[in-house]
Amino acid sequence: MKQKIIKENIVKNLIIALALVLSYFPIKSFLGSLQIVDYSMVGVISSLLIMAFLFADYAFTYTSSNLGSKWERMLYHSITTIIMYGTGALLEISILAINLGIQKNFVFLGFIAFLFYISLVLYDFWDLNRALKNYK
Repeated sequence: MKQKIIKENIVKNLIIALALVLSYFPIKSFLGSLQIVDYSMVGVISSLLIMAFLFADYAFTYTSSNLGSKWERMLYHSITTIIMYGTGALLEISILAINLGIQKNFVFLGFIAFLFYISLVLYDFWDLNRALKNYK
């Protein structure tokens, strides 16, 4: 059963990654239609929303869930999917707004954002693994 739960989490994270790739170009197109003065406002709002998603991500834990119940497990996977997709999309929005605002590609900032997102994925697996240690 533990292997099945880990596979579900892998599939969940692959779906999120695909959704983030697919949402990149529509986000870029929308932001490209804005005026340069709007980019700073978009960046501020994105940053605030990222903080809210991070609070939710670190407040939620698989250890307090009933992994034996398929319904509850899918609910928890859904919650983390929303949190992780939201954070990833807001990172995309923030990086694109900065790049469009300065009219250059700030590659290092994008790399740091990528590392940050990878840390969320690793945290997700670590938290699930911690819960699975107590699962019978």
